[in-house]
Amino acid sequence: MRTRSPVAVLRIALGFLLLCTLLPAISGELEERDAITEKARIDPGSAYGESKLAGEQAVMASGASAITLRTSWVYGRHGQNFLMTMQNLATRQSRLRVVADQTGVPNWSRAIARATSRMIGDAGERLAERAGLYHLSAAGSTTWYGFARAILDGRGVEVTPIATADYPVAARRPAYGVLDATRFARTFGFALPDWQTLLQQCLRADAEPPSGMAVH
Repeated sequence: MRTRSPVAVLRIALGFLLLCTLLPAISGELEERDAITEKARIDPGSAYGESKLAGEQAVMASGASAITLRTSWVYGRHGQNFLMTMQNLATRQSRLRVVADQTGVPNWSRAIARATSRMIGDAGERLAERAGLYHLSAAGSTTWYGFARAILDGRGVEVTPIATADYPVAARRPAYGVLDATRFARTFGFALPDWQTLLQQCLRADAEPPSGMAVH
């Protein structure tokens, strides 16, 4: 019997798949610094955040059999992302200032792609039975400052911690955004490793393939 590809399974078993990055949760729910579950109330905080929340709500309101995967701090070996920015800046500057009062979880784009493919392939045509909202994220947590230091370890660049107020941006980012991926692991039977492991795998890997090419 021929094994269907994850794409073929997705077309048969599921209406669609939505992948989105972190939305800030209401701060009052996070006083104990617990990881954010899928049940946490959402405060978009900006027009950008509102557009993400609207996308999730549209999926739920559609009545379609769909899976929404939330992740955070996505990086990779091409395009515009934090890892590429730090590496590029390190070639021109010996000192960098990076925000140290925002906590989250870095996630390698290729690991997210592989996990999504595995999720679809393992579940097969029963994927629709597992429709819903899930957090797909590496284990552990860090700050942008900690992430920058890990990226630039051994490169002789001085990284200085700063506050969010010292680096204003148009779209407000959550001060705390650690996603609890327990539900995903319990439902699909596997989890991503810690963010440090994924970062080292990314740094040792070949550059990401062009858009549209398969990731193995």
